[in-house]
Amino acid sequence: MIFTHSQRPRVNLFLAVYLIAFSLRLGKSLFHNYFFIDPIIRNIFLGGFLALGPSLWFYVKNSLEPESILRKKNVLVHFAPLILFISFCWIIPNNGSPISRFIFAGLLIHILTYSILSLYGLTFKEKVLNRKSVSSTRKWLLFFYSK
Repeated sequence: MIFTHSQRPRVNLFLAVYLIAFSLRLGKSLFHNYFFIDPIIRNIFLGGFLALGPSLWFYVKNSLEPESILRKKNVLVHFAPLILFISFCWIIPNNGSPISRFIFAGLLIHILTYSILSLYGLTFKEKVLNRKSVSSTRKWLLFFYSK
């Protein structure tokens, strides 16, 4: 068993947030191909990109170091861009203009940064921690990343 009973809910919460955000993003893209979606609603779903990165990073971090202390303040700091983006989604352009492309590029850079941090943790943290449970967790997470 990789985690104790008390550690699973915390780790699984971040995996759940990741899967929900990813599903909403995918669902919006499929729905948008067939129906018109208001730009404000599109922006809300576009903000899902800002949930993917931190949730994946916290999942990896807490999977590799289950004894680490998770502070609510740290979680809020990492999810602050999502909260800000959704709070101001009504003024963010979503019409293919240069500003909206710049914002979209920022969203992609955000998730790419967190993905690189997560992969870094998967490749180098295991060597530092050197535990059997970490090895099995790493294999599963690398499989998760490859899909």
